[in-house]
Amino acid sequence: MKLQFVLRLPYGLIETRDALKDSIALARSMRCDRVMLFNSRGHIEPAHLDREEVLQRAEVLRTAIAGFQKAGIGAGINNLATIGMNFSPPRKHRLPFQNLVDFDGEVFTETFCPLDSLFLDYLEFVFAAWAATGAEEVWVDDDFRYKNKASQCFCPLHLAQWEKLTGRSWSRDELVEALASPGIRPSERALRWGEFQNRAMLSAAEAIVRGTRRGRRGTRIGFMAITLGIEAYGRDYLARLGRIFSGKRSPLIRPEYGAYTDENRAAWSAYLPLWCCTRAFGRRFQAWPELETWPYTDFNHSRSVIQMKLAWGAAHGFTSSTLNVGHDARTARAVARARNLVERMAAALDPKTLRPRGVSLELSENGVGLRPRPGVIRVEPNPARVLARLGIPLWPDGGCGHVLAGNAPLVRARELKTFARAGLMVDRAAFEMLGDMGRDDILGEARSCPMGGVPVRETFLPHPVNGRAAADVISLEMAIPVRPKLRAFALPQGQEFTALSRFEDSDGQPLSPAVWIRQWPSGRLAVLPFSLDDPDSFHAFLNPSRKAQIEAILEWLARSPLPVTLEGVSDLAVVFREDPRRRLAVIGLANFGLDDAAGFSLVLPGLAGSRRAKLRMLGSHAPSRSREAAIDPHGRVRLGNRFRIPAQSVRLLEVRRIRPGRRSR
Repeated sequence: MKLQFVLRLPYGLIETRDALKDSIALARSMRCDRVMLFNSRGHIEPAHLDREEVLQRAEVLRTAIAGFQKAGIGAGINNLATIGMNFSPPRKHRLPFQNLVDFDGEVFTETFCPLDSLFLDYLEFVFAAWAATGAEEVWVDDDFRYKNKASQCFCPLHLAQWEKLTGRSWSRDELVEALASPGIRPSERALRWGEFQNRAMLSAAEAIVRGTRRGRRGTRIGFMAITLGIEAYGRDYLARLGRIFSGKRSPLIRPEYGAYTDENRAAWSAYLPLWCCTRAFGRRFQAWPELETWPYTDFNHSRSVIQMKLAWGAAHGFTSSTLNVGHDARTARAVARARNLVERMAAALDPKTLRPRGVSLELSENGVGLRPRPGVIRVEPNPARVLARLGIPLWPDGGCGHVLAGNAPLVRARELKTFARAGLMVDRAAFEMLGDMGRDDILGEARSCPMGGVPVRETFLPHPVNGRAAADVISLEMAIPVRPKLRAFALPQGQEFTALSRFEDSDGQPLSPAVWIRQWPSGRLAVLPFSLDDPDSFHAFLNPSRKAQIEAILEWLARSPLPVTLEGVSDLAVVFREDPRRRLAVIGLANFGLDDAAGFSLVLPGLAGSRRAKLRMLGSHAPSRSREAAIDPHGRVRLGNRFRIPAQSVRLLEVRRIRPGRRSR
């Protein structure tokens, strides 16, 4: 895995000789391989430059790029505002382009419409200027989307073009009303409108490519907002964007972990960008994920979490990162220390021999194009966070069944039967979508209905598919915010359906099945009563009983044990890889908790039947910690204090089976 640490620097940190000298020293102290130079000082000045300003800054950037390259550091340019940003102060002398207009008529003065031919000509000019500086790559920043509330444009240019496509005139209000659907799925007109919007954005991408080639052929084009791109516009749009920007080369992309701050210790995910990248580009992409710490203070992002993000990204294969850290010597040292661990992890995670395994969580996508009516778009990356914190091993197409959340059934309609054959779990939102789609081949005529009371507890029935949670009772006290949203399930009579838990009122009377399963000749299904997308639902998921239940259900669905489960620990996320030929498992462990993780056990079914294994743990400092450990008949190995994982830290654990009669080396 080639490792690239890329430092992003605002224009103000390279525009003078002294500033450039200091920034070169900073990049060296952080052990960065490359820099990404903003064409802007940030959101303290207008986002878009006029043509004269572009040429002036191009000369400064040319000098800076030459300086970094002379120091042995690669250099590219980050174009801060492409379609536009809404954070910057307005220009006193406005540029002559059509602004974005929202569904409610609000005009966004710092963003421009991609149907404006003058604006497309401007984009060509800008990217030609950046490419001509000698930049090795130019980056299209994350505002390469409709940067308004609805993430679509309702300006006069769009209305006029839509009139040509439909053969009738439209006012904005008429169109907004006509795009609405009575259900939870979009109308056919709304689907056409979404595709029309996307084509306009792709035309802007083509203008950027023309300009970059004119400036300097061979300059790569990188682009970001991979996670948001999937969530807002979908896999097909992002894949087309990658082909336009990258041609026959692997797309150069900058996905997002999320969370500009660490005020919420679990408000970010490494699975989410991995799933988005593989969903859009398969295995053929070059990713430099963004570790965003703006505005660069300890109040905003601690150095421990910066190190954690870099290491947990590496555990998911993201051994390169782009870094926004400001001029802070302590943060620079923290990044350099994190690189030690990332380098060791990259050496240990050989993609040619190690096979990832895990549950494939399929997330909502194309939330703009598939929403039932125009409005403010909201994306929630909660599903990956919740399942990761439960210690569920996740990996896209990881061979351990599928969990579908949100609108995933609508997007993946052709794959549903395949998912069901392999074992399928759905959350409440996905269940409702399947019902609206009429997919009784999956649901077996199960339906939603009113709850008929206030559930105060959930009783887990004594069924083997509940695993260690069988006969548990949990209070819904912590789920109070989500209780008003709960609906009951009406399950058909018959042997196909089994309730695993039920909601009860304060008198102990059953109100509805809670978690239930269906088994039929061509598939297995499990249904959760809460929505993984709903931020109010996480309390209903994050408890030991639910963890044990979900683990047991996933094993029943896949008809095989999970490759790894964790016992005696909370908030420890896991990534699993194995090389059966070498009797080796490599396990990434991330402690999202605020307590150290120690004295817990790993259950590795692949070790069942072995008596001993050699454990080696990689941390950020050499030497590695190692010892032999006993294995019980179920593949359980206990990690003592020697293998403690500090709070907000990542470790890589190698587990190698020892054959009987052999000593470990």
